[in-house]
Amino acid sequence: MKHKILISVDHGFNRSELLTTINSLLNTTHSKFLTGISLSNYLEKKLVLASPKPSKELKPPSAPKSFENPKGAKSPGVNFEMFKGEIDDTVLGSLSSVADLLIIDSNIIEQFGGEDILADLVAAVTCPVLVLPDDKPVNSLIMVHDGTLSSVKAVKYFISLFDQQLRNLPVSVLVSDPKDKKDIESEKVFIDYIKLFFGDIGIQLMDNEPVQCLIKNIERSSQNPMIILGRIVGNDVLGRASEHKSIISNAPTFIYKNT
Repeated sequence: MKHKILISVDHGFNRSELLTTINSLLNTTHSKFLTGISLSNYLEKKLVLASPKPSKELKPPSAPKSFENPKGAKSPGVNFEMFKGEIDDTVLGSLSSVADLLIIDSNIIEQFGGEDILADLVAAVTCPVLVLPDDKPVNSLIMVHDGTLSSVKAVKYFISLFDQQLRNLPVSVLVSDPKDKKDIESEKVFIDYIKLFFGDIGIQLMDNEPVQCLIKNIERSSQNPMIILGRIVGNDVLGRASEHKSIISNAPTFIYKNT
């Protein structure tokens, strides 16, 4: 099986570390066709268009370092090319329409303010998104089931795209309080499905809105978690400028955008 992956490469990225991270997270049995994109120019233009007076703290974008034949890129199943053209909403939308995943370095977002930029960026693409913070190994998983089809597909897509070894990690499944028989049955079927692939599972009823429950779980977790979200909760996380940073900056976050 082959996966087409867009990956942000800006501001002095370490190509060796980047490939190591990708190989540790994504399915090792699938061929990976990586397309590097420079988000800095795109984000700078977005800020300039949004305000006639760019922030004084905004740093001029640095050109991405050469990613030609990076170390590890010739290993089996890994192919890389750098996108040479300008990036705008139209181009980003077109590239993402055939991509299986967009990987975003959270450092790039933070250098451009971070709060609203990430939500705008994710809205511009059509593929799922993985936001990676610095030096965050994955030692556990947190899934949110809000009763929607998107939250189910997020897990199905995760199982297909990500390394099978991640299924051996402890999994916390956050579930909504079921309102009727349909919700109860939907939740039961979902949990039964999770048990087919994951062994160490804990179920937790959300006693607050999902974003607050996620933050509480990340803060209390003794193991570095990776977050798996569907469209609704993912948009809720991204739409809260004052709160999403505590999630995005502390845990790799996978968001499945479609229904």
